[in-house]
Amino acid sequence: MQLTRIIVFAGSILMPIASYSTEGFKVQRFFESSSDYMKVLVETDKTRNVKCAVYDKEGNPLRVDEQTVTPPLDEVLIRTGDATPLVDSVKCFVME
Repeated sequence: MQLTRIIVFAGSILMPIASYSTEGFKVQRFFESSSDYMKVLVETDKTRNVKCAVYDKEGNPLRVDEQTVTPPLDEVLIRTGDATPLVDSVKCFVME
């Protein structure tokens, strides 16, 4: 199984400052959906397994979740619990 890095968002969790898409997969944005969860919105042209990780300002991983996303638009929900206010960026990987 090969990991392909797809996208990195940093800074404000409501406005991404960097965007990268490849091979029919694109992360649109990520945001706090509740006090315990972050939501990552993704576009995909086919069903894919993805891993998304959230990081704090120092680049330390807070949580990694793996989910299957389906076309055309889907979301990855990451349970962050008490760490939600610490989230600064997200990285998503396609599992191939």
